[in-house]
Amino acid sequence: MSPTRLRWPATIFTLSLTTLVTSAPVHAQAPSAPVPKTSPGPEFVTPAPAPAPVTPAPAPVVSPAPPPTPAIAPAPAAPPPPIDGQWVRRRTPRSIGLWLGWAWNPVNYLPMRADEIKVKPHGASFVFDYGWQVGGLRPGGWPTYVGFLLGTSFYPGSAERRHALTLEYGILVRHHLIPKYKVHPFLGYGLGAIQAFVFGVEGRGIGHLTRLSVGFEGRVSDKVRLAFELIYKIDPIRAYRLDTTMPSPKFDIHTVSAMFGVNFNL
Repeated sequence: MSPTRLRWPATIFTLSLTTLVTSAPVHAQAPSAPVPKTSPGPEFVTPAPAPAPVTPAPAPVVSPAPPPTPAIAPAPAAPPPPIDGQWVRRRTPRSIGLWLGWAWNPVNYLPMRADEIKVKPHGASFVFDYGWQVGGLRPGGWPTYVGFLLGTSFYPGSAERRHALTLEYGILVRHHLIPKYKVHPFLGYGLGAIQAFVFGVEGRGIGHLTRLSVGFEGRVSDKVRLAFELIYKIDPIRAYRLDTTMPSPKFDIHTVSAMFGVNFNL
């Protein structure tokens, strides 16, 4: 079948349908009222969130003003460190010594015999000394102590010899050598005065004291040291209340002492 034959029946059907539409009554084609545009369904609308309840802000709490703080003085600046990095002690070390030993007079012009015969008595000595360290304060230094001493010696008599007693006081200096060793030597010297008493003789003798010593000291603990010391003392006495026929009387004493002592560090 040719395409021309098929086109004609379709054309006729189209024309017939158009005629029917155009011939319809007028009232059927009257315009209707416009339909208001509707919003999409609820499934397409996102509900607005409910407003949060407004909570009134709390009133600010006003605290009382703190009392004014007193002005603080600035801390003193620390002293600069020493060049060698070692600090010096704030307090000077001190030493107390208690000594007890033997004494002998190689020279003695005291009137210990009524017949004025010279004697060389033996006796006992006790010495107390107190010193401040003035040298060797840094670690490894050689200590030097300066202080005072107070001592006494007693020489017992016999049937023909009177008893004698001496009191000594003065300034003492002691140098310690090589203190890094547990037992080390030391040197000492001092100057002072002496008073000599002879039992049974009125008056007393007063003179100068010159003292030289050498010894060894051993460390027992940080606070205690034991020591041994040899001492030579020269005591010139030029006045003594005594009736004598000597043209230029003198009452000198030379003393050799061997002393054992205990020194305490403070």
